[in-house]
Amino acid sequence: MRIFGDGPKILSTRPRGEVESLPLELDISTSLLHALPRVLGGALLLAIALVAYQGFTSQGEFGPVIKMAFQAAPVILALAGLFVLVQGAIGLVDKRTVRIDGDTVEVSGRSLLKSENWSEPLSAFEGVRWREFVVQRRLAVNSSNRTSRLPKVYQALDLLHPDPAKCVPLYVTRLRDVTRPKWEKLAKLLGAPAIDARGGERRVRAAEDLDKPVRRLAQEGKIHAEWDRSAPPAGLEVAKEGDGPDAERIVATIHAKRYPTWLYGGVMAFAALFLILGVTDLAFMPALFGGALGAGVAWHWRSEDHNPRTICITRAAVEIHTPNPGNAPTHDVLDHSTIRDVHIGKSYDKSSIGPHLLISTKSGEIKVGSGLSREGLDWLRDLILAAIAKA
Repeated sequence: MRIFGDGPKILSTRPRGEVESLPLELDISTSLLHALPRVLGGALLLAIALVAYQGFTSQGEFGPVIKMAFQAAPVILALAGLFVLVQGAIGLVDKRTVRIDGDTVEVSGRSLLKSENWSEPLSAFEGVRWREFVVQRRLAVNSSNRTSRLPKVYQALDLLHPDPAKCVPLYVTRLRDVTRPKWEKLAKLLGAPAIDARGGERRVRAAEDLDKPVRRLAQEGKIHAEWDRSAPPAGLEVAKEGDGPDAERIVATIHAKRYPTWLYGGVMAFAALFLILGVTDLAFMPALFGGALGAGVAWHWRSEDHNPRTICITRAAVEIHTPNPGNAPTHDVLDHSTIRDVHIGKSYDKSSIGPHLLISTKSGEIKVGSGLSREGLDWLRDLILAAIAKA
């Protein structure tokens, strides 16, 4: 198991001291939450295989062919258990130490079979990359917690090298944690470009530009801030006071559903099936379930129609109003001076499906525009950037 690389690995990164100045020193290993369950799971499979083998060999009433098949099954199970156990053991002993000064990246450490020592000039790395990846895993071998079997989404910051085996992990955390401040701090500390590789877009920004709001970047010609003045794509409606991005106030209303029509239709068909079965068989519970589910889908669809999301852009701020069916609406006000980026991302949560816009600030990110087509997202992004740049 290689620690370094750009694959979906859950790592533990521990800095030696505060990450405030160079040299930066890190201890990197496979996370115990990833390696230890493999060791325990492999040992459990081996124990089950041993018990099964002893039980099958004691049976004398079967013929030789069937008896051989019964004996082969525990062997296959034992091989699988051994494979999982060895994977976990390799992860437990696979450790690296990284030292980064202003000129060189030095790596030393060991794995189960070999040691590793190499160095590369810091200039050979492309920058500090911010990415997200999904890992399918359990928190425990026999966990009864259903959520522990769901995909886990992680964020990783790594020093990107053209050779994937030399990509140096700097920080790994869960999706819910705020990672932007650490990403910016590491890029500035190393004097390396900051690479945002989340979602479908790869965005690169010089370390000295990370603190600059998009208005200043547009003035310096470092980002595109031109607006297509043609009619907005389907799902968008724009009202303004004045002419285009020079208006005093621009309100973009999003009429597109946050969830695709096929999902509504699929859930409604599922509800109708239960309702029909319940009525046909005179079964109360299936009919109640189907009717309640169908009513819920219809209510959510109607709520989305009658409570569209809006983005209001004034000369001072971007105001985002988001109705939430069944809950209180949210209203975010982002001052232009705090907005660092507006770009297209993709969803890893349950609030929407598909791409959306991310409006990034120093303290976090606000998601808007879910349900719009890619053309609609591009148009809305350009409108927001142009309006902020010309405010």
